Amino acid sequence: MIPSFSRLISMIFILSLCIQGCTPLDNQSPVLEIVMSPPMGDSTTVFYFDASATYDNSTPQWQIEVRWDFNNDNQWDTDYSIKKTSTYRFSGNCTHKVICEARDEAGNTSKLTSEVIVMTVLRDTQFIDSRDQKTYKAALLFDRWWMAENMMYGTALTMDQNTHDDLNTEYYYLPDTLTYGGYYTWQEATLNGTDTLHGICPTGWRLPRPDDIDALNEIATIGDQVESYLFRDGSLGTNFLCSGRFITSARVWDGQGEKTIFWLNNGGYPDANKNLAFWNINNKMGGFLNLYMGNPDRAGIIVWNNDWGGFNYKKLAVPVRCVKDISR
Repeated sequence: MIPSFSRLISMIFILSLCIQGCTPLDNQSPVLEIVMSPPMGDSTTVFYFDASATYDNSTPQWQIEVRWDFNNDNQWDTDYSIKKTSTYRFSGNCTHKVICEARDEAGNTSKLTSEVIVMTVLRDTQFIDSRDQKTYKAALLFDRWWMAENMMYGTALTMDQNTHDDLNTEYYYLPDTLTYGGYYTWQEATLNGTDTLHGICPTGWRLPRPDDIDALNEIATIGDQVESYLFRDGSLGTNFLCSGRFITSARVWDGQGEKTIFWLNNGGYPDANKNLAFWNINNKMGGFLNLYMGNPDRAGIIVWNNDWGGFNYKKLAVPVRCVKDISR
């Protein structure tokens, strides 16, 4: 029996509803995930962007398309492509916003904005210490200047001599002093304990603080490339050095050659005059590590943290590198 025309139309409508119910419309946008390397650099840096981890509820990952706007000007710098990696070099000393847009097979899109910090390359910048006319190199990082050399101000002593309890600055002179600067006790670094903020730093400069180290740690997140930016002959001009002999110890430990240490004003604690902090750099780890606490009253003889084996040091004398805030 042939169905009537109206019955045939009804059957087609019911069938279409069934088909729609079995294959629902895709209205979910892709989930964008971006990896950026390095997170900061300078105008010579080629930045790498990778959106390969982007995924969608129905479109296979390899078929998802992406495009990039590297300067946030609402003009796409690349066309849609299933290739999810791209590179770009920025100019200008600022934070750049990078926009990535992903599109699935159904035309659903999503955007994600990332930030890239680009710093101007500052090399061979220098200033003169008015006290002894010594010239030091310096480098600008974000909102503060860093000395690009360790201090070497005052009267030189040999390691068998003792410092004096007065305001005349003295430092220990070792065979590597011309490279790594003078080696100061906490008392000498702070003018016999009278100034734990500026200490022996030149006029307008101060001892570094924990927040200065936090800023350096942001740069250190670039990992294996940290040496090419911050360490000896690095592009940012700070010229941090991994020195070896920064103290006189009762025992010899070969690991000393991997680190460098500076006195640090522990301004983050209420009673900063009775707490001493110093930090070390390990370029093999790609970071700024280990903020240790001590007591300047015991700076002559101090026991290192247990994880370093409890070494007993005869004289704790370490380099000084100063910081200067930008005037606003």
